[in-house]
Formats: sequence, C-alpha cells, structure tokens
Amino acid sequence: MLNLIGQAITFDAFFTNAGVGATGLTVTVDVYRGATEIVTGGSAIEIGDGLYTYTLASGSVTNANHYRAVFKTAGTADQKHVPALWVVGSEWVERVDEDVSDATTAIGNLNNITAAQVRSEMDDNSTQLAAIVADTNELQTDLANGGRLDLLIAAILEDTGTTLPDLINGLSLIAASDVLDATVEGDESLAGALRLILARLQGTTDGANTDTVTFYGLDGSTPRLVMTVDEDGERSAVVRDSD
Repeated sequence: MLNLIGQAITFDAFFTNAGVGATGLTVTVDVYRGATEIVTGGSAIEIGDGLYTYTLASGSVTNANHYRAVFKTAGTADQKHVPALWVVGSEWVERVDEDVSDATTAIGNLNNITAAQVRSEMDDNSTQLAAIVADTNELQTDLANGGRLDLLIAAILEDTGTTLPDLINGLSLIAASDVLDATVEGDESLAGALRLILARLQGTTDGANTDTVTFYGLDGSTPRLVMTVDEDGERSAVVRDSD
C-alpha cells in the first residue's frame, strides 16, 4: 500500500481459525518505521469476520519509509502473527500528489475566467483570429452587389440560365437530313457513305471471278461499287455511286 508523508495509515489484518475468520480475539499491534519500532502493543480494533484494524496517527508518519505492522494474538488462530506493510513518501507518489494539487488549482482558476477575459485575450494575442476576421471582411466585400464573387456568380447564372438552354433548344432544331448530308470525308456525305457500306456488306455482286467486281445497292440494280482487281484480289481502281 502507498501513502504520503503526514497522512495517517490504516493497517488491516485477517486472522483465521480452522480456515475461517477468527472472531473475538484480543489483538495487539507493533509498528516499525524502517527498522525503528515506534508503536509497541497498540490495541487493534475488531471489524468482524476475522478482520482487525489499527490506525497509525498522521503525526507518526514523519518521513519517507517502509511502515510495517505486526498484528499479534495469544488467542486461538491458525497464524498468531500477521504482518502488514505501507510504503510512504516515494518520490513518484509525492510528485503525483503535487501534480494533482496543481491540476486542482488550475481547474479552480478556470472557474474564475470570464467570457470578457477570453475575448480580450483572443483579440489581443491571436494573429490567426485577426486573419480570419480579415478574410471574412474580404468575403463580405466580394459578395456585395457588384463585388468580385457576385459578378462571377452572375456570369455563371447567365451561362446556365440563358446560354446553355439556348444551345439545348438548338439541338431540337437539327433535322435528320442535316446529319445525313454532313460530309464524312472528301465530298462524301454520311448518307452516301452508308449506301456504299450497305452495298459492300449486303448488296448483290457481279463478276466475282473476273477482274471487275460490281456491288449493287439494296435495290439490286444500282451499281454502287465497281472495283478493278488483279488475280490476288488487290484493287487498282474503284468507281463509286453513292447518290
């Protein structure tokens, strides 16, 4: 057990008889501070169920040391002498007590701080707070009617509220013929390119085993592609009719 210098120490002991708590015993106590006996034959008080206690007054706890007590009885008990120990005044124990006291004082001081004092400290010493206030003032200026951010927001609203809807509405005015008449490559339109592709992929053919191969449109009569090829199938000339 641990304690501080100048504080009373309570020693406890447990006596048994046949393995259970021994009651009704007359118990005396000898107490040693280090190797020096400072109490001889002190009277222990019975608590009950075999428990006995003795308190060493604070005036006897005078320095850092090991305080040992020996509870003694002449009555019927399994063990007639029962020791107890307290360690008093270890440096770290005293330091913890001091730190706790300092913390208690500091917490007490917090109760005396007013809101006005906190505000005054922040206003006088906080450069970060001053920067925040400056930025806030700048934002208020920028957001004012005609300010920098107000003009940016207005421009965005104009784009999203006027320009973009006009562009979207313009899409609905585009006819299928406008798309099909668009030039794909050279002078070939998208519609013409689709006619040539369909003839090549799905149209009937003529002259497959000759040096001139013809691919007809889906009508079966319009020669869309007329190709001149060699014996390896390499094309040397292509005549297109995509109209």
